[in-house]
Amino acid sequence: MDKPVIGVICKLKILPVTDLTKWSPEDIVLRHHVGSFKNAKSILQLSRLVDILTIEIEHVNIQVLKQLKAKPSAGRSKTGIKIHPSPYVIKLIQDKFLQEQFMRSICVAVVDFKEVSQKASLEDLKIESRLLAYNGQGNYLITDLVDIEKAILSLSSISSNHNFHKLKLYAKHFVTFSCKISVMAVRGKNSRVEPGTSRVP
Repeated sequence: MDKPVIGVICKLKILPVTDLTKWSPEDIVLRHHVGSFKNAKSILQLSRLVDILTIEIEHVNIQVLKQLKAKPSAGRSKTGIKIHPSPYVIKLIQDKFLQEQFMRSICVAVVDFKEVSQKASLEDLKIESRLLAYNGQGNYLITDLVDIEKAILSLSSISSNHNFHKLKLYAKHFVTFSCKISVMAVRGKNSRVEPGTSRVP
């Protein structure tokens, strides 16, 4: 059996290009497929070329990933496709409010937060779009009542088509911080972090 082909759905504007060596991208990348990670057709085209599909950004079309995961004839070999992380995990990450609830449910410390259903409840909080918020985008700090209208206008274009009743927002207390740290880790199939696993801060 030949080696499995891994497809990566990502939004990397700059990819490293180096001479052909053992660890260079040129040595391991078979082809580059250009398309939208939100477009079902693009994802389906990529899925036909690979055995394993992995996702670098959460703002991906979840419905098509669920369909692929449930389809026995999906993938390059037409015997099914493995998707990591699971579409159900990505769906949880897509909605920042649900993500905060999950973190709290497993005893991870998070700041106080609540769902926003009316404008009067937004005072003295930072509000965020539950959907499509990423790296500082999709949030607005409320320091005064006049900021509420500005925040709604700023965030309404993200997912609600400027309709407040369709706007999916949540609010949380603002925490002063000096820097942001991201950590990437690799897990084994048994869900444990294997000894010697590399972690990249």
